Amino acid sequence: MRVTAGGAGARRLLLALHGAGGSSDDGLWAFRAALSSPGMVLVAPQAQSRVWNPFYGPDLNTIDRALKRTFERCRVDPRRIAIGGFSDGAGNALTLGLVNGDLFRAVMALAPGALIAEKPVGKPRVFVAHGRSDTTIPIRASNAIVRELREARYPVTYRKFAGGHEVPDAISKAAVSWFLRR
Repeated sequence: MRVTAGGAGARRLLLALHGAGGSSDDGLWAFRAALSSPGMVLVAPQAQSRVWNPFYGPDLNTIDRALKRTFERCRVDPRRIAIGGFSDGAGNALTLGLVNGDLFRAVMALAPGALIAEKPVGKPRVFVAHGRSDTTIPIRASNAIVRELREARYPVTYRKFAGGHEVPDAISKAAVSWFLRR
């Protein structure tokens, strides 16, 4: 858990999920622009295996424990809680964010490959970004996800950028700025 300096009152919370084979530091790296934003709490747990499994088992327990510790240690604004991720973490952030829309008011998915949210709760706002030249997870995956979300009437901001399977500084800044606007 990282807590940024400054900010008055309850803090914003961002739960950041890393990509396949990554680390908790990789989760923070994707949203590095938040590290200089006042009044933020960033939580970046480590998946128990190479990829996340958000439906049951150790990964869900890891996320639950990380959030519980954060809520015990920090005063968090319940209206300003987001989940985000990159690659495998992005698909899992979408899934967890939509099925827990009563907790997560914002979802940020950077280069997601899938969305599996059979019983969504609420309508969190969603930010999706994807590189046009991504060969790891082609941009058509995000195009389909964004289309599905918009058809279900989620408020979606979609940023396509020149580049591959990466999170350029400008995209990290855009995602964090989008989250901070509310």
